[in-house]
Amino acid sequence: MVASLLAAVYAERFWKSAIKRSRGHFISDELINRARKLANISNLPSSLSLPELIQCLISARQSQKALQKDSHTLRQNYLTSLAEALVLKRAPYLSTDPKYDEKLTRCTAKEVKRLVQLEHKRHLYWMIGRQLGDDYANRDGLTRVDVPAPIAASDDLSIVDPKQWKGPWVSITDPQEIAKHVCAVNTKQYNQAQNTPFGYGHLLQQFGMNLEGKAADDPLQGSFSVDPEVNPLPETHRMLKCLSIPLENCTLLPTIITPEEFQSTCSIVKERTSSSVSGRHVGHYKAAAQDDNHSSIHAAMMSLPYTVSFSPMRWRKIVDVMLEKEPGNPKIHRLRIITLIESDYNQSQ
Repeated sequence: MVASLLAAVYAERFWKSAIKRSRGHFISDELINRARKLANISNLPSSLSLPELIQCLISARQSQKALQKDSHTLRQNYLTSLAEALVLKRAPYLSTDPKYDEKLTRCTAKEVKRLVQLEHKRHLYWMIGRQLGDDYANRDGLTRVDVPAPIAASDDLSIVDPKQWKGPWVSITDPQEIAKHVCAVNTKQYNQAQNTPFGYGHLLQQFGMNLEGKAADDPLQGSFSVDPEVNPLPETHRMLKCLSIPLENCTLLPTIITPEEFQSTCSIVKERTSSSVSGRHVGHYKAAAQDDNHSSIHAAMMSLPYTVSFSPMRWRKIVDVMLEKEPGNPKIHRLRIITLIESDYNQSQ
């Protein structure tokens, strides 16, 4: 990749990481400094507001698109400089005297032609490999899953653990049957914490599944005592002790979303990769962001759940999209879960 285009790509990554950090997400210094170094970003102000960071991201994306449009010229210039460097490496004397300039130009043009032929050959190999590659059923969507044979022949989907199964597999192509098996696997996946100390028994009764129990606030006050008959693990004791220690220099995240933040956020959301479960298209929010009154209304609606402490019904529904972790391997336990949530909920976090 051309150096200028590579720097533009890392500039976008740097500003994305900076925005995530400003919103309270953990981004390691090593990751953000590496992106900053590769993006050649220097003389950065000590602090930037979220709208300023978003504007920098927009500028980085515009710069990247402009470079991509001119990628052919950039590539030719890069190949020319690379060819000249290769020629001078083989014949350093060509740069010592002006009388060799014509020969240097001729040798560079020949080297550029060779590099172009190599790139064309590499591209042809890639296209041939793609055409001759393994074809698989789930290229355009999940139309088949493989399950252990005992599960396919039984209504009890828990009799066999697919991860441990060594016997024959059966392919399922009926959409309803696929959904049944996927739901069974996802239920197990989402409930992996059920057998942890806070997921069952005494601690679950004290704290509740959603911290609605009578002792939910006691650890924060340092007044919670574990039942001696329970005898929890040492790690559990350490967790309860840590909950009673106040955090120092802890800043509360803002609960009010301003119209400016709504407009800035919507301007960088990719319409082709974002969606909403309820059917509210991302384009609606991007259109509303063009008007100050509509932006104020949407910002207020996005702020209400955090200021009043309630969960809208739209925000409680998600869609799980199942993808193969390894293309061509549709085994039921080798599927990746991609969760789609409401766009306004996603952007409000």
